[in-house]
Amino acid sequence: MNKKKTIILLVIGILVVTIMSIGVTYSFMLPKVTKDSNETEIGINNCAKITLKDNNSTINLTNMYPMEEEMGLQTEAYEFTISSTCEEYTGFNLYLLTFSDNGIEDDLIRYGITSKNGTLLETNLITKEEAKDISTEEIEEIKQGINKEYSKIYKVYSNYIPLQGESEYKLHIWIDEKADNDTMGKNIKLGVLVKGYKREETMAEYIIAHKDNTLIYHDGSIKDEEGNITDAFDYSYRYAGASDIVNNFVCLDGGETATDDCANGDVDLYRIIGLFKNEQNLYELKLIKYDYATINELGLNGTYSGSSYSFGSAFYKGNIENFPNIGGYYWSAINKANSWIDSVLRKTNLNDFYLNTYLKTTKNIDIDKLITMHTWSLNGHSTDYTNLKIIYNSEMNNETLQTKTVNDNIGLMYVSDYGYAADPTSTNNWSDIMHDSATTYTSYKLNNWLYMGLSEWTISPNTSTNNIAFGISGYGYLATYSVNTGAHGIRPCFYLNSNVIIQSGKGIKDNPYRISI
Repeated sequence: MNKKKTIILLVIGILVVTIMSIGVTYSFMLPKVTKDSNETEIGINNCAKITLKDNNSTINLTNMYPMEEEMGLQTEAYEFTISSTCEEYTGFNLYLLTFSDNGIEDDLIRYGITSKNGTLLETNLITKEEAKDISTEEIEEIKQGINKEYSKIYKVYSNYIPLQGESEYKLHIWIDEKADNDTMGKNIKLGVLVKGYKREETMAEYIIAHKDNTLIYHDGSIKDEEGNITDAFDYSYRYAGASDIVNNFVCLDGGETATDDCANGDVDLYRIIGLFKNEQNLYELKLIKYDYATINELGLNGTYSGSSYSFGSAFYKGNIENFPNIGGYYWSAINKANSWIDSVLRKTNLNDFYLNTYLKTTKNIDIDKLITMHTWSLNGHSTDYTNLKIIYNSEMNNETLQTKTVNDNIGLMYVSDYGYAADPTSTNNWSDIMHDSATTYTSYKLNNWLYMGLSEWTISPNTSTNNIAFGISGYGYLATYSVNTGAHGIRPCFYLNSNVIIQSGKGIKDNPYRISI
């Protein structure tokens, strides 16, 4: 398999435009490269467009040969940007067209969709889903545009366009590694079809549109008395304030019909930490379990160390019926290092038992559609970092150490998540010294909805030593614990896919949001 060949991908750039109004019309456009630019803009509707980055409408993939996915995603990419100034909600589907004179069978062609920064969004054989949503009128437009007969149309990707924003994508094409020598020296011609459609409002969009003063926008506008920025300045939205005024409850009991509460002793209740932009410039919701996880949710293996009674229940704010079943867990029981990548709690209890046995099997939740894989920052911070903003900067982008990350579905909250959940207007919470129990004891207990009364772990390691991680004490202030001797409560965190919508509910504890895809 050492013979080289060249495959030319003809990027036809077909676009069927659906006008969002009374009645529907269609138009076909073939992108043409201008002399002073290699970008072509095509309207999806009257306020959204796709920008095609091309080179004489072709991509030359040199030295192409059957390869595995890792190599295929390193091939030259066809780049496009979806942007919108719309006030209505718009989405798009991406299709690939094949032709009968292709020298390679469709089922040997693979594709990969990545973000601008290289995060993998979708990969498969192009034959994974033959398009069924192309109308007769649209087919006629396609035929007229390419002036020849096509073979098949395959739907390869779908996403929504952010309101008044843009998302950048890269399309990679390669030959599947199972192909044999018969594919050598043969060409592929593929058309790219983009179709806009009217979509529903996402949950994140609804929450932003109906936000109250407990949902704070972190855009660098919140400062201390000296004029220093104290918010995260990451353009996230985060809930902050006392528990009884923050309406951010979500029910995930696997049920399809709304009820007046999330039954079963609150074990199915979660709360929204905030809304965070992903690499497609779309907001994902970060959830944390409302009450501490029970042994039924995290299992008796891994880092399980005993029952919740060792915590003491004096300040416990959850459902007292759950308390006997709450499990205590070490941060890392097998080795003493505070490396989350090596943590058995992470591997066994959270991303195996809780994700697959509890959520997927016991609760019958479609985790593949609901929960997105997320890149978790593992930088942590030092006990010397007493200011919340400094802690956040260290956790997200440690300038003194090599940035560490892991891709997981399930994690824990960051120390900065806990800090920013406190009311910033109460006793200057965001400027307080988080490690100082005398300062933070009263304010965090009263004004932070994330405080639940028991000691619990965060995902943040202490960079000052190699066997200590940060937790929240039962008194409400930031504490440090030994990773393999301190047994504390666990509240799993995860990110919902950006396209989830609200099925029902108002976000209050007795009537939480229920969601669907």
